[in-house]
Amino acid sequence: MPTLVGAVDPGIEWREAEGNPYEPGGKAWRGPDAVVQNLFMRLAAEWDGFTVHPGEFHDAGPVVVVEARSGHPGWGAPDTSAHAKLRVNLSYADSGLTTLVTTQRCLPILRSRMNPSFS
Repeated sequence: MPTLVGAVDPGIEWREAEGNPYEPGGKAWRGPDAVVQNLFMRLAAEWDGFTVHPGEFHDAGPVVVVEARSGHPGWGAPDTSAHAKLRVNLSYADSGLTTLVTTQRCLPILRSRMNPSFS
């Protein structure tokens, strides 16, 4: 995580998709420490083997759009891996990554495991 923290602006605003189990309302986490504590530490503790695989990068002027997949071996049938599609919008400045907004289609199994009341 030191690499991530070193690549972001100290005032970064990071938003996960609405309905994300870690911030269902889509509220921004501000600052690298908030992102690490509220997202990455929880992912590491709750999802052994969680991965994100960037796919295509699209130049959209002041924003870079990244299409990616995230996954975990336990999201599919036993001994398989299922993935959720992600679209991430990134904004940069000389100081590093300034905003990150994720839009994604979460897998139903992820939603039910992390937030049973989410339908």
